[in-house]
Amino acid sequence: MSEIVENSKKGEIPISAAELKITYKCNMGCRFCWVGDRRSVKNMNLSEQIENLRYLSKHAKQKEIHISGGEPTTREELYEISKAAHALFDRVILHSNVMAFADDYYAARHAKYFTHVIASLQAATPESHVYITRLKDKLDTQLVGIQNLIGHNVQVGVNTVMSRPIVPELPLFPDILAGLGVRFWLMTFPFMHGWAAQKQEELIPQSFEELIPSMEKAMDCAAALDLPVVLNGVPACYLSERTLQILNGLKRAHELGFGGYGAERIMVDSKEQFLSGNAFAYDTIHVRHSECCKDCVLMKGPCTGFWPDLVTKDAWPDLHPII
Repeated sequence: MSEIVENSKKGEIPISAAELKITYKCNMGCRFCWVGDRRSVKNMNLSEQIENLRYLSKHAKQKEIHISGGEPTTREELYEISKAAHALFDRVILHSNVMAFADDYYAARHAKYFTHVIASLQAATPESHVYITRLKDKLDTQLVGIQNLIGHNVQVGVNTVMSRPIVPELPLFPDILAGLGVRFWLMTFPFMHGWAAQKQEELIPQSFEELIPSMEKAMDCAAALDLPVVLNGVPACYLSERTLQILNGLKRAHELGFGGYGAERIMVDSKEQFLSGNAFAYDTIHVRHSECCKDCVLMKGPCTGFWPDLVTKDAWPDLHPII
């Protein structure tokens, strides 16, 4: 991270993937949300957003931009920002809860400027959805949003946080996602400081072991439906019997153009931060990496890291280089 900050001050940011956070406002109230006090960050105006898109495009190794929030569809200027991104990047990846896209006119108007959307879907049943998001009757709205985007030729992946309330219903996700035509499923583990700092036992799994039975059933279902699974927050090697499935899922996600996993990603969310070179990252000082290997021989790059509350040093597998 220090290298990125230092180089960014020189105007030489080594960007593998870039992410522009266009707002921290959101139309959901997810209980585990990590945003916290960043909701006070002032949005860049439209001209500043487009100026930064041009800068990021010029310096990016990959012509790929992630547009996220908060919830980016709460920005009225999303259309103009997306249109500018589409002109500058080969891949424009939107991170959204996709409720706005349940309006098919809105979906059709915006979809032509996205190549991919990663939809945040945090429950598989209406009851859990209400509890997690604090919104009533919106699960179907999200599913219609996904369906509309796919109908307009956008490749959609789904991101689900492994929060404690949904652990029992993880095996329900693959049927729902495959039925909609979702291209891959991203399982995100709570390794970011904003989540763990809450220390809410009803939301945060207390150990990785408590996730494994339901997660393995879900991964079996996904494999049977040919739905790729990608892990975010736990390295593939930690599930030794699932490593091949996870690596194949990651490979297919990359082949589909989703990218950005395992790569250094610079994130920009405000004018002050961008000018200072303080590229925002997901509290990286709280993410631990294996002492066994400097570069992951499976990922062919840096270890993706893990949240130490889930993966302890004593439980780390006995790793050996694979040629």
